[in-house]
Amino acid sequence: MISLKRKMNKLRPWRVSRRPMTLIEVLIAMGLMSILMTALMGFYAQMEYVHAQVDRAREEGFELRYIQARLSHVLPRIIAVETSNKEKEKADDFFFFTSQDENDRLRSPSLVFTYDNGVDLDPAFSNRVLGRLFLEQEDGKKQLSLATWPVPRCWRSIDPPMKKEVLLENVTDLEFSFFFPSPPGQGMAVRARGITTPFDKESKVDPEENIWHDQWIMNYQDLPAIVKLRLKRSVPTGLIPASEWVEFAFPIPNAKKPLVVLK
Repeated sequence: MISLKRKMNKLRPWRVSRRPMTLIEVLIAMGLMSILMTALMGFYAQMEYVHAQVDRAREEGFELRYIQARLSHVLPRIIAVETSNKEKEKADDFFFFTSQDENDRLRSPSLVFTYDNGVDLDPAFSNRVLGRLFLEQEDGKKQLSLATWPVPRCWRSIDPPMKKEVLLENVTDLEFSFFFPSPPGQGMAVRARGITTPFDKESKVDPEENIWHDQWIMNYQDLPAIVKLRLKRSVPTGLIPASEWVEFAFPIPNAKKPLVVLK
């Protein structure tokens, strides 16, 4: 019987060691494990930070694309002043000028204009409406907003209905610029004579040509060829750091002197 057990033990290829681990081996294993976990947690924290930055840049980039798309739908639809006697009633709807807010908290310009809103569920806000692009302060933060009213001749009360939408938040500064070109092939503009408009001709002023205007007064009674909007944000936007100007330019097709590129 004993000889059989010896033969069986010789046939085994290996034997399991039952020797217990020493304290030094346990401490070394725990040290290696702590180093490995520290490296893994640091890599995980870095990846989370990068993902958060990418998500933030994507979200803020989407916000800029949204305001560009929204204003591309509104500003090119700005309506010019009518030039015929038959359209005199509609000519009274013409508004396009900048105004400086008297609010000490904002001190920012706003743009007032008439544009074609198309078909709306509310008939009062269909077709010609009056818009205002401005900065307002809400909960201690400034935001770019677009307010819309029916044209004044459709007002039935002193307090007309209004729709307001927030286009962009965390905006600190807002500026407008307007470019008024000269006719192609001419150094100075030659304005048509004998055009009847609802405005007082004596108060009519021709804007200076081929320069950018910081303000646009109602007495110009005309539309610029390009409207440029510049704004600053209190947060970084993608690759654009905070407190740097972000520019948007929109052509105005209904201007009497649209910008023409000659090849």
